[in-house]
Amino acid sequence: MTTERIYVATLVDRIWHWIHVVGILILILSGLNIHFTREFNVLGSVEHAVKIHNVTGVLVSIDWAVFLLYNLFTRRIRYYLPNRDDLLSGILRQARFYLFGIFRGEEPPFEVSVDRKFNPLQKWTYLGIMGLVVPFQIASGLYMLHVLTTVTVQAGHERYLIFMLHTVATFLSAVFVIIHVYLATTGEKPSSHFELMITGYHERRHAPPPEEDGKGA
Repeated sequence: MTTERIYVATLVDRIWHWIHVVGILILILSGLNIHFTREFNVLGSVEHAVKIHNVTGVLVSIDWAVFLLYNLFTRRIRYYLPNRDDLLSGILRQARFYLFGIFRGEEPPFEVSVDRKFNPLQKWTYLGIMGLVVPFQIASGLYMLHVLTTVTVQAGHERYLIFMLHTVATFLSAVFVIIHVYLATTGEKPSSHFELMITGYHERRHAPPPEEDGKGA
């Protein structure tokens, strides 16, 4: 077997990724502490959990803005934009691989390359999470922070709706994190994708070409 190393995650990608991971986990933990103080009291009082949640939320918002600007200016945003291979047929092929092929030892239908960093399901999921869910969480979170820190603002029913939708978006993010961690273990070896986000390199193994008949005659 020969091993090909492809550089797909830059230093900025990796730093952003791990800051975002830590930030999201703290937001989930502090959010659970706020909503279920008695059952999930891991950060202390509600007031303490709210402070941690607010500070972390602002840092994650800045981190997301850096992620967006970096990908736009370096044109790495192309990795996230679907093409014709990423439409329904590509989604079904990748879904079949995750549901069946991966357990049969089949090769993935979309290999990582210099031009393709994500498969169709990854692209659409990242677009949904990073393009819709996270921006909504940021906007609604900043709005809630404004409401909680501005004594002149009177509470209204529309604000309770935003609070509820913010919680729903958080639930979706938590589900994404769980699925993301599971799929991260489905590489060449369970640690392959984790190593990628440390070194930046994706390793792809190829079987050597068969020897030609009569070679050396």
